[in-house]
Amino acid sequence: LGCDGEGDGWDTPAAELECPICMDPIAEGNARAPLGCDGDVYCKECLGQYLTVKITNGEVMEIRCPNPVCETVLDPGEIEALVDADIYTKYLDFAFLCYLKAEKDLRWCPSNCGSAIVCEEGTKRAECPHCGGQFCFNCGVEWHEGKTCKEAKADQLVTSKEGKFEEWVEQNKDQLKR
Repeated sequence: LGCDGEGDGWDTPAAELECPICMDPIAEGNARAPLGCDGDVYCKECLGQYLTVKITNGEVMEIRCPNPVCETVLDPGEIEALVDADIYTKYLDFAFLCYLKAEKDLRWCPSNCGSAIVCEEGTKRAECPHCGGQFCFNCGVEWHEGKTCKEAKADQLVTSKEGKFEEWVEQNKDQLKR
């Protein structure tokens, strides 16, 4: 059975259906087909495990039917019905974070206070409403009045641990060659 139109699985008694994931016969009342999918039928356990793995791996945007040739995207309500509550909460959290990452007018506060800031297009200086920190909306580092983003990022590297190590290596390269 597949989404290619070769049988729809609904005229076949459940006892004769075989789950294409585990290859076991699907018990009566245990068959599940993704909404909008023409013919792919799985046992609830396999479909739930498939979704759990996808969610645990952070693959939450447009989770598709397990059939690789099927383009059907599973509905959040279907996902909720097939996974444990903690996995569904993780799904919602990951989906929300993916949405935020894709939002071009949003930046995370560089002070790691956990706040996201949305600014209008053209904004240069942003202020975090949570911690009050000011940063450049363009490059995401602390606000750098009078410096370009490139200069500010270079300054930030020098003040970071990695930057300090690189600076030390540069100052001591003659001794290190010996």
